[in-house]
Parts: sequence; C-alpha cells; structure tokens
Amino acid sequence: TNRGIAPDVNVPIIDLSPQDAGRGEQNQQATTIQLPPDADLFTLILNLSREDASQSYSLEITDRTNHPIWTSRNLRKSQYNNFSVALRRRSFPPGEYRLKIYGMRDGRRELIEEYAIRLA
Repeated sequence: TNRGIAPDVNVPIIDLSPQDAGRGEQNQQATTIQLPPDADLFTLILNLSREDASQSYSLEITDRTNHPIWTSRNLRKSQYNNFSVALRRRSFPPGEYRLKIYGMRDGRRELIEEYAIRLA
C-alpha cells in the first residue's frame, strides 16, 4: 500500500495549555509527550488562555535554543478559541520545542501564547 495517501489511524491528539508567556522565563515546565512507537503523525491542540481578536495568526516552532525550525503564516483560529497543528515525528526528533502563536494587530506582530513541549 502507498503509505503516503493511506489514512492514519490512532493519531495521538495532545491538548496543550499555554505557558505564562508574559513572564519571559526560560525555565518553563515543558509538557512531556510520549508518542506510541508506531505513531508518525501527531496533532497538537493549542488552547488560548483568553479570547483574542487579532486580524491574522502565525505559528513558529523553535528548538530549545530558540532557533526557528518552522513557521506557518496561515494559522486559523477555531470556534473553540484554539488552533490545531499536525506534526510528523520524523521531522521532530526527540527533544524540547517551543510553539509560539503570534497575532497581527495594526500591522504589528505580537506574541500571544507560548507552549513548551518535550518529545520523549
């Protein structure tokens, strides 16, 4: 079978709550994510801590040294005040990552939420 187009079943879905991004602390407690051995795709639900009405959103994923790995400009907020992103394990080796949601307000990019994860 062609795995590239086959449906993925039993995809882990992880609900994340934001870190306290306003404090700017580097020692945030990362959420440890233990993926099943056969899982390649996993989905993160990024919950907002409050309502936000930015014109548009972007997502940046950085490694633990804050080096950007991946950015998406066309992030859309769901009616449940959260965002979803599906990642492939082969693109994200075990380690710590930060997910940062930015909102565009009056042409300025503002950090809205930050999530720290550790892939085991």
